[in-house]
Amino acid sequence: MKHTLTLIIALLLAHQAFALDHSSGLVPNGDFDLEDKGTLAGWLPFDTVPDMVPNNVHGVPSGYFEFIWDTASDGGGKGSLLLRGKGNRLPVFPGVSPLTARSETVAYIISPKMPVKENAEYKLTYSIKTSGMADPETKQPARIAFEFRCYQGNGKPGYGAHNGRVLNRSGKDNDKQLSSFETPTHSEDIADWQHCEAVIKTPPATTDLELRVRAMCTKPGQKFSVWIDNIKLVPVSGEAFETKTPETWQPRAMPPAMTRGLATGDLELLAPPVPYGSRIQRTMKLLATSTPEHRNKVRILCYGQSIMAQAWWRVIQADLHQRYPNADLEMVNLSLGGFMSNDLIHSAETDMIPFYPDLVLFHDYMRNGPEEVETLYGGLHHRTTAEMLTLTHHVAFPGTTSIFTLNARKHDEEAVIINDTANKHGFEVVQIRENWKHLLALLHPGQEPRLAAQNYLQDQVHLAKRGEQLMQQITARHFEYRPDHKPTWLDKIRVYSPDGERWPQTGDEYPSQGKPLTKPLKFEFEGNRIDLITAPVTSTPGSAKILIDGKAPSAIPNLYTATRTTLVEGSPWPYIKHVQTSGQPLPEEWTLTYTKVTPRNLPDGKPDNFEIEFDLTGSITGPDGSGSTRERFVSKSGRITIEPAWFLPVNIWVSTKNQRPLVGAVVNWKTILMGNDQWKPKSGIDPAIEDRFVLAQGLSNSKHTLEIIPNNDGSLALRCLIVHQPVR
Repeated sequence: MKHTLTLIIALLLAHQAFALDHSSGLVPNGDFDLEDKGTLAGWLPFDTVPDMVPNNVHGVPSGYFEFIWDTASDGGGKGSLLLRGKGNRLPVFPGVSPLTARSETVAYIISPKMPVKENAEYKLTYSIKTSGMADPETKQPARIAFEFRCYQGNGKPGYGAHNGRVLNRSGKDNDKQLSSFETPTHSEDIADWQHCEAVIKTPPATTDLELRVRAMCTKPGQKFSVWIDNIKLVPVSGEAFETKTPETWQPRAMPPAMTRGLATGDLELLAPPVPYGSRIQRTMKLLATSTPEHRNKVRILCYGQSIMAQAWWRVIQADLHQRYPNADLEMVNLSLGGFMSNDLIHSAETDMIPFYPDLVLFHDYMRNGPEEVETLYGGLHHRTTAEMLTLTHHVAFPGTTSIFTLNARKHDEEAVIINDTANKHGFEVVQIRENWKHLLALLHPGQEPRLAAQNYLQDQVHLAKRGEQLMQQITARHFEYRPDHKPTWLDKIRVYSPDGERWPQTGDEYPSQGKPLTKPLKFEFEGNRIDLITAPVTSTPGSAKILIDGKAPSAIPNLYTATRTTLVEGSPWPYIKHVQTSGQPLPEEWTLTYTKVTPRNLPDGKPDNFEIEFDLTGSITGPDGSGSTRERFVSKSGRITIEPAWFLPVNIWVSTKNQRPLVGAVVNWKTILMGNDQWKPKSGIDPAIEDRFVLAQGLSNSKHTLEIIPNNDGSLALRCLIVHQPVR
């Protein structure tokens, strides 16, 4: 509905001409004529703290965007805002539809707040031209949208923002109420300056507005440019207002106590217990040794709950892209807000273990104690070869002195558990908590820690923009390459050349050249995963049959996993935290339907839980039984197992749109094979990119035999085999 509404508005507003007068109305520097030393005054890239937008990619929250002051102008002004972007869809992880996967190329540029009146109409006008937006082949164009955010007198977004309405030119309300006002969305190429306008109406209690220009593109590699000029906002009533021209407007300044350290990025941190990056050196080596000819694939998973889900990790991602442009970096965030350790131990079985990354960036709050932390850390250590960078907690819950003291004590104790458990498994800890305390004292001398902490929070626990920057800067120090550091992963990850000899891994992690494979290869190994990297061939690629211990990988039950289930409507949470494959699985799609929901209430009438009855059907298996959350469910075929604890708890349900599960709800997931019965190299790919095949993942961590049997239908060349053997 939102996209439909946006399109209607865009159609209504297209080609609406107006007279240019070069005053910006309420929008400071809306004509973008104020440019000083390569910066745009007043406008901020989203989730960063600088006073002005740099004339390059530095400070921008995505590695795929530039916000630039450009000398092109509509109507004789001095300049305009130029947004240059390159599309890049996040890699699709099992359970995430390619059509709904979040785009990495999403960024905002934000105006200063503008004082407005409640229940008042304002007209927005602007000029725009674009190139590279349209993409008829995939129908996934780049898009630019103009949004408004309401603020109430306390300076934070008010609930009134959820009642904001966009008005069409006749002044009538649209049917749909939006969480933010959205005016025209542009997804077409506009060769010459086009003048557009829209009317918005402020909700009750609004005191300020800010304008956000949002850009996004989901097609990887699609390059586009957008020029925007002469943004103006004025009251429809014609009443007088204060004009903030470039001559009279003063750039926003950070509070003096925040300027030192944060503004320069030169934070004075405490010395770490182990050298920065010393326990994530395989990941750093893959990044640092990538070349234009051999772009190492590096997979980083961000996992935890809402703190990890906030935008600060994007800045780390952009920094890694910038520092290591030759690496083929895949950085994915599958965090689940509200999932403390008691929930995450289940969802990690679906998200973290099957993903099998090179590095996990992790943060989570404890529910029931150190056993759950051990389950999470130990599971990663003993079932994968991933490195981990885990965070202690920042200073939070500043509400009252007693609440602050209680939570400070609890989080201090959890920091000890995190450090002890991480050290046990050889993982690296980002000492967020100790550094946060240190910086509060350094940047806010003489202020009570509880009060100083409020400068970095948007509520009792979640990070404000300054807090996100602080989190990012402390964490980023750990991404340090130490080429002289002794490799600690050689017993866990072993690389073999095409002739079956151990590759030393002292220089490049993988051989640079491959060899043709013309006859069957038999290779014995010990571990729970084996990969193959293809070497390029000059003729038509062939294929080969894969056997593990004499069986096709698809015949080995342990090599199957269930993807994340569909999300509850209007929420970030999956209906079921984990679904376990069992018996002899098949690659197929599953549908679970809620047939009955019974609230189980506490004495005060509040829900304690929900008993759910359901039916299960597989796309190949067919109807496969009925069950309930009262007991463990094993499907008739034996291919699916679901424990009662894996369904969403009541504290999550009450935070969803309907505040409870509904009869008729449909839950979908897939059973997928973590392996390949056939090796068939891709044709026409960039030889610098790894053509990697996971031949088998999820094996027992023991001795196995791999057989690669060419089908003699084309050329095959093998660059190397990679064996993963987690610590037992």
